Amino acid sequence: MRHGLDATARQLVFVLPLLMGAIEYTLRVGFDQPGKDEFFPISLIVAGIGLFVALTILPEAPRQSEPRESEVEQVERKERAERYRQQALVAKTGVWFAVGGVAAWIYLLAASFSDKVRAIIPFYPLMGASVYYLLGAVLTEWKARLPK
Repeated sequence: MRHGLDATARQLVFVLPLLMGAIEYTLRVGFDQPGKDEFFPISLIVAGIGLFVALTILPEAPRQSEPRESEVEQVERKERAERYRQQALVAKTGVWFAVGGVAAWIYLLAASFSDKVRAIIPFYPLMGASVYYLLGAVLTEWKARLPK
């Protein structure tokens, strides 16, 4: 079982959309806003953006080879370079999915207040937001399981 900040943060991301959804629902009902039933997809998208942004954090890049490295050191350096390459791939994916999530969030926010915006692009907000968030959760778990 993992402990510490990494494990706590990974557990918190599953609670975050529920907390954000409850706050948004309370505000929408309290201010008598339209779209009271569309609060959760927006929270999922925002939580997903947080997941993808967190995935962009990379460890320090591996150092270059030195002239007097032993074969064992060369193998270890190549392994570190491969781990870094995998983490960099996850980070690049995180950047692009975060950008896409911001676009989806803007659309969902505008569509929740206006039927005209909702009519422009047919979209199933709960399904799309759920897939986006679950993809972020899967990539977060994948990055956590990469060798350190």
